[in-house]
Amino acid sequence: MAAPAPLLHRLPQAHRHVTPGRMRLRRIPLLWLLILTILHVTAASATAQSPGQPRRLALLVGINQYGARYTPQLPMAEQWSSLEGSVNDVEMLGAELRQRGFEVLTLLDGQATHAAIVKAFEDQLIAKAQAGRGDVLLFHYSGHGQQVPDDNGVPDEADGYDEALVPFDNLGTRNPANHLRDDELGLLVSRAQAKTSNIVISLDSCHSGTATRGQRKQRGAKATLPPATVRGPTQDGDGGFVQSGDAQSKGYVFLAAVRADQQANEDEEPISHAAMGAYTLLLVQALHEAKPQTTYQELLDRIGVQIVGRVSDQNPQLEGDGQKVLFSGQWKAAGKAFRARPVDADGLLPIEAGTLHGLQEGTELDLRPLGAPETAAIIGHVRIVRADLGLCYGQSTAGPLPAKQLANGSQATETFAQKSPGRLRVRNDGPAQLGAVLAGLAFVSTVTSDGAWDIDIIEKHGQVELLRADGSVLPLPQGPQLPMDAALPSNDPALDKRIGQALAAHHRRLRVLTLDNTDPTTKLDVALTLQRVEAVLEMGTDGRKHPKITKVLGPISKDGSSPLPLGSIVQLSLENRGDRPAFVTILELSTDGSLGVLYPLAGTAGGDNRLKAGEKRTIAVPYRMTPPAGTEIFKAIATEEDIDFAALSFRVRRGLGPNGGPLQQIMADVMSGKRSEPFGYSPDKLWGTDAARLELRASADFDNSSPP
Repeated sequence: MAAPAPLLHRLPQAHRHVTPGRMRLRRIPLLWLLILTILHVTAASATAQSPGQPRRLALLVGINQYGARYTPQLPMAEQWSSLEGSVNDVEMLGAELRQRGFEVLTLLDGQATHAAIVKAFEDQLIAKAQAGRGDVLLFHYSGHGQQVPDDNGVPDEADGYDEALVPFDNLGTRNPANHLRDDELGLLVSRAQAKTSNIVISLDSCHSGTATRGQRKQRGAKATLPPATVRGPTQDGDGGFVQSGDAQSKGYVFLAAVRADQQANEDEEPISHAAMGAYTLLLVQALHEAKPQTTYQELLDRIGVQIVGRVSDQNPQLEGDGQKVLFSGQWKAAGKAFRARPVDADGLLPIEAGTLHGLQEGTELDLRPLGAPETAAIIGHVRIVRADLGLCYGQSTAGPLPAKQLANGSQATETFAQKSPGRLRVRNDGPAQLGAVLAGLAFVSTVTSDGAWDIDIIEKHGQVELLRADGSVLPLPQGPQLPMDAALPSNDPALDKRIGQALAAHHRRLRVLTLDNTDPTTKLDVALTLQRVEAVLEMGTDGRKHPKITKVLGPISKDGSSPLPLGSIVQLSLENRGDRPAFVTILELSTDGSLGVLYPLAGTAGGDNRLKAGEKRTIAVPYRMTPPAGTEIFKAIATEEDIDFAALSFRVRRGLGPNGGPLQQIMADVMSGKRSEPFGYSPDKLWGTDAARLELRASADFDNSSPP
């Protein structure tokens, strides 16, 4: 996956990811706290606005500290489990929002009591807002959530449950008296709406939890008390926390990490391994890379496609006007220029961006005075020598850095990004002979029993299965023309081969998912849309059968929020939104790990997939969604050159040569597990991507009385 946000070069040890069962909390150094305070004051003064200008106000709540240590008066069976990534969520999101001109207030752990959250909402978001000024208000929560009986007044929930956030001073899983319910949050939002309609609510929690076999923690728990006997008339939306249609009718935007029936997972930033919520990690990245006219729906579409590579069953949800431009267009997303601090005592340049923004060791950047245009003279050049989640350090590539010129602030512009294939971390708790197989896979990094892993090979009752970190099972190939299976016998003579095939397919899938370019300055911009249709085959004048669309059933969401039954027929359309012609390829990543090229159609002449600037094209041939059920990804890639995507088949051709351009060579190297050589110039502005995620289900999973 990609990477995102800013702040100090090393997160406090108390907030960094640790493997479950090995947590060691350390006190935060006093110097770190002093630096954080200075940064907060500096950011606050920098974002001060004149009385007539719209203000951007944010309240961010993050709670890791649940459990017996903090609520010792409760029985162990009623304790909430501790979390690891909520505080990191708030710190990284807060840093990103401050760069966008937001005035940010955070409540962390013990600060986030029920009363404190309510008061902070009133003081930060309601009292500071001014009617008629166009202020933007944002509330984000990372922590546990739960469904509780709708017993606090006149019943208003059709399912008999309220949704609620679990504060630091909670009374346990079976006593919701101190939870922050959706009703109470709704009243706060209503009061804020008297000041402005630009309100965003973002929740990285869930309200339906379950035990997981995976390594990742989940935020939420199932309802432990029965629903209210008397039910209300209102139905919740897909996100579960707000009533269906409420956000749309009242003008605010509600973003949820999951559907109401799913679990919100904790994840880790891929390079620094700092714990974060899977949704918030991608939210920060998507905000950082958003284009000036990006809408909330486009933001959620991107997160929904990206998240499937890390969490198999999590669909972020949106309620409200998804076509509204982020924060009502009050700010423009930054490009690839990052703010730098003065040179430190070691002669290194701290840059306020890190792995969350895609920077890593080896990345090279040009330095210019703060606020200078890209055409301004370069005053230095650095290569990243240390990169953490929110900050990295650059070392001069030619002599000492000009400390005096950089003292008043500078900006660093990325000029070369070191490409690396990324490895699949595999733990082998299965047959010992598989160790030799893993050692022979260039894209695999084996980890010890207590290390963080992406795939765990386990053996039980004579069966071997591959467990993903979120607790789901990776399908295994049984053989040619045979369906995938969840497990294979330990004595299968082809076990070594099948395990290798499954890991290769999974790695390939992740690499294609991360083939993504959302640089706001890209010169190529492609949009992919889908609709569900009915079709028949008719005999043509050429003596062959051709598909004919008989009925259009409607558009299909690109974030996977509306599952489709197997057998559905899908038609794809493309739009070249760029200012120049582009060659567009559509790739299909099937749930079984296979990868295919859907467009251009096999056998068509070269160049048939060339779209003129502004051209819209509907693919004539629709596609029937065949088994297996699961997550299907369509990925559109627009390039200046007619790229041969055979490299992505994992059978990398030799001698690709210069004709395919640098992007083709990068793909070939990445897919074969090699490190790309420097290619002379960055292709970042020469290609663009878009993607759609479909959730396919067996027909039996749908209610026949109400077809989807």
